[in-house]
Amino acid sequence: MGRDEIPQMLSLANIGFMLRDTRSLNKAASPVKFPEYLAAGLAVASSPGTGDASDIIVENRIGVLIDAGKLGEGFEDLFEIVKADVDVRLISERARGVAEKYYNWNSFQNVFQTLYAS
Repeated sequence: MGRDEIPQMLSLANIGFMLRDTRSLNKAASPVKFPEYLAAGLAVASSPGTGDASDIIVENRIGVLIDAGKLGEGFEDLFEIVKADVDVRLISERARGVAEKYYNWNSFQNVFQTLYAS
């Protein structure tokens, strides 16, 4: 499977998982899977404190945070998405919008031109 096939394969799912141990490294991480999940329109289930991804998930309502110490609460939120009590299409649209806003090089074209044109 080639890199260009990843979004197509991921789009067969509804949720992408990014569960991490609570370690300093993970707090500073920016997992590559996160933008891939977003580009595929997936809701994301992540551990809290995983780099900037956790904040983006909460702020944009594109998934759930599952704390290993409070699995019951996190799983209840996750099951709401799985049971389709949440509009999955809306999450998918928001996820793709977040991918475009934060992870598309074209979104930063003006910034790059300003920085490097001087």
